[in-house]
Amino acid sequence: MQGARKRARRRYGNSAAQATDRATQQVRLFQQTVERGKIAAVIVGHGSRLGGFDAALKKVARAVRRDGRFFSVQRAYLEINAPSIPEAISRCARRGAKEIRVLPYFLLGGRHIVLHIPRLVSAARKNFPGVKIVLCPYLGYDEKLVSLVKKRLEGAINRGTGVRG
Repeated sequence: MQGARKRARRRYGNSAAQATDRATQQVRLFQQTVERGKIAAVIVGHGSRLGGFDAALKKVARAVRRDGRFFSVQRAYLEINAPSIPEAISRCARRGAKEIRVLPYFLLGGRHIVLHIPRLVSAARKNFPGVKIVLCPYLGYDEKLVSLVKKRLEGAINRGTGVRG
C-alpha cells in the first residue's frame, strides 16, 4: 500500500489541489487529442485517363495517413477520375470531420489553382456550413522541392537516361 501512495504522490503531487490541477491538465490534453482527431485531409490530383497515373498520389496519401495526424485522409481528382473534390469533402464531413484541409498536389499555379479548385472548395463550404474547410496552398516553390530537383538531375547524370517514379 505504501508503494501505491508514493507513486500517487509522485504522479499527482502531495496536495488535493495539485492532484486536481494534474487531472485538469490530463482532461484538457485528452480533449485536444479528440478534437485533433476530427481534422481530415483531402489531397487533390489532376486526374488522367492513363492507367496507374495516380501511384505517387496513393503513396503520398498512405504516408500522410500513417503519420496519424488526420483521422481521415482522402485522395480526390479535379477531373476525369473519382472521387471528385466535392465527393471526397462530403465523405470527410459525413464521417464527422470538424475541419477539412484540401491540399492541391500541384507544382504549378494555373487556372486549376486560381479558379477551379477554389470554386469547388467555396461550394463545399456552403454545403457543409458546420465544417471548417481550408484550402491549403499548392506545392509550388519550396526549397525542399528544389533540393529534390537537384537530386534527380544529379541522379540522371550518374545513371544515364531513364524514368523513375
